[in-house]
Amino acid sequence: MKTNLNDLICFNYYKGWRSVTAIHKQIYGNDNSIQMHFLLKLCDLTTTTNISDIAKGMNLDNSAVSLLVSRMEKKGLLRREDGEADRRIVFVKLTNAGRDLRAFYSKKVELFNQAITKGMSPTDQATLQSIVVKIERNRENRKKEF
Repeated sequence: MKTNLNDLICFNYYKGWRSVTAIHKQIYGNDNSIQMHFLLKLCDLTTTTNISDIAKGMNLDNSAVSLLVSRMEKKGLLRREDGEADRRIVFVKLTNAGRDLRAFYSKKVELFNQAITKGMSPTDQATLQSIVVKIERNRENRKKEF
């Protein structure tokens, strides 16, 4: 019996995610990932943002954000600062290049959203968001089981 991957929900989700990342690359270029895009969006323009808050906002763990911050720091997009009161807390501040990239992203975010949702009715979009929330809840519940 031959397996048809298109019959698997997880495979279809995977295909959808690959399409989203391909659209992102078409609009924003190959040099910057979606994760970088979201991290820049979470960084305040005038103050520092701590890694823990970024992790919560992106729904990632601190170590994943720390790796992403390291890559972005090497690109000159941001810099880390240790907390003055507690050196265990690491803050992130955008550099001028980071601010410029954030502004570039902000100008294209509507185009990105339109490209992803083209042909979807408002009901389709609401259903998609609802499904993603349910998948996220399932992930959280699985964490609690182990």
